[in-house]
Amino acid sequence: MEGAPPLRLHRALAWRPLYKSSMSPAQRRRMSYLIRVIVATEELGIAGGNAAADALAMVLHLEGLRGDGVDEAAAWCELLCRTGYSPPMPPPELLEAPDYRPGFYYVVAIAANVTEAPEHSYYLHGPLLSYEAAEAARSDVRSLWIDRSEAAYYARWGVARLPPERNPATLPTGSCDEAMLAEWRAKRAAMPQRSSKPTVKTRRAKA
Repeated sequence: MEGAPPLRLHRALAWRPLYKSSMSPAQRRRMSYLIRVIVATEELGIAGGNAAADALAMVLHLEGLRGDGVDEAAAWCELLCRTGYSPPMPPPELLEAPDYRPGFYYVVAIAANVTEAPEHSYYLHGPLLSYEAAEAARSDVRSLWIDRSEAAYYARWGVARLPPERNPATLPTGSCDEAMLAEWRAKRAAMPQRSSKPTVKTRRAKA
């Protein structure tokens, strides 16, 4: 999220002790931002948003800004806020075959072991104008998010379509944009390539 909504007075007072515990100006700015992210995520009004907000609030209270889980918890809250998730958004229907109809296509992830409900679904990349564009990006989007969060490994991934009649102003905007995807592809291309084939030494050892 570029920014976060201002805190209403009663919310600000509730978070005051945690905010005051951040001593440096930079820490206070970071804490202020994260508190606003928590509030914005709660106000989405969905079960997944409440759980994400609770996770971030808990790690901040228990471990402060330097807690191991702060960045991951904040990333999922930001993801929910960026996708603009709200109850009217339909759960994504993963396409089983190429779809050539006009519409808005997304790379989506559905959390593991849950029903296909909005609060457990994430429109991560899109909107794109064709199934082919979304399918071509799916593997890279998945690997990017697995690199950021272990939970993404267990999610169901695929391509989903929203109808062209949908008001463009209400479309979710995937948090993984083209610039982020290009940066990830460049980073992955620079990584040492690992061979899945056993080495000669390994094969001889098994013989």
